[in-house]
Amino acid sequence: MTSESLSSARPSGPALELRGITKRFPGVLANDRVDFAVRPGEVHALLGENGAGKSTVSNVITGLYRPDEGEMLVNGQSVHFESPRDALEAGIFMVHQHFRLIPAFTAAENVVLGGVPGRRQTRRIDRARIEREVAEVAERYELAIDPGARMWQLSVGEQQRVEILKALYREARVLILDEPTAVLTPQEAEALFRALRRMTAEGRTVIFVSHKLGEVMAVADRAMAAITPEKDALYGHFPLEIVARVAAVAGDSDRSIPALQKLLSVRYSSAVGGETPLTPALLRLDPMFDPLRNDPRFQKLAESGATK
Repeated sequence: MTSESLSSARPSGPALELRGITKRFPGVLANDRVDFAVRPGEVHALLGENGAGKSTVSNVITGLYRPDEGEMLVNGQSVHFESPRDALEAGIFMVHQHFRLIPAFTAAENVVLGGVPGRRQTRRIDRARIEREVAEVAERYELAIDPGARMWQLSVGEQQRVEILKALYREARVLILDEPTAVLTPQEAEALFRALRRMTAEGRTVIFVSHKLGEVMAVADRAMAAITPEKDALYGHFPLEIVARVAAVAGDSDRSIPALQKLLSVRYSSAVGGETPLTPALLRLDPMFDPLRNDPRFQKLAESGATK
């Protein structure tokens, strides 16, 4: 495909949209009719536990997997990615949990490895030039690295910055981060959040894949939760005020995800076909919330109601 116009066009609607995306593997329905839209200039969190299909849908977006059904649009134009190169040409880049870096190469060499869409390839590498260019991008987003250092000389946090710089150097407009804070110290995570804010201020879109509600509340503008009921995957968009209510009750812990998932299944039920408010009675009676019964914050929420 030719995607140069997609990455350079100024979007008037969603930067990226999925419509009815379904992905199957032998014996497994990983994504079932996923609808998902992200706007330019926002951090959009994708929440869910292991097995909820977050990585699968991310791999579909970036061209690693081809969907079995559904449509994907970039800046309002329908696209069909045959490979990650197609996604990159459309301005979409993903930083995986396990980095794609060559230890013997320098940071700058890793950044430019594979070429940049729209730039003419040359056999000879001008190391001084690429190190200067990479340093300029790193300084712009305060992603401090030594462009001339070998990857094995860098910390895990610095290696992640190299992966992010690969996207920024290629002027990606949609950046997917898969559990990015799993390898970071709290100080490094705060620095990452600041860099993400700079990116969105320029109109870039960040999809922040996480299972930690505290992080989502700190960095995201909107959230979407992924759950896996007995057989089906169900997705829905959550206003952050709903996420905040659950986070305030459950805290930033594993049990907060099932609580959020329950909100999803109640508020965005495919069986109901519309939004159903979560009533105080449901909060008091539903077994999903049993682990939180003795929490006074939960009791206050159950008395006042979860939604208006």
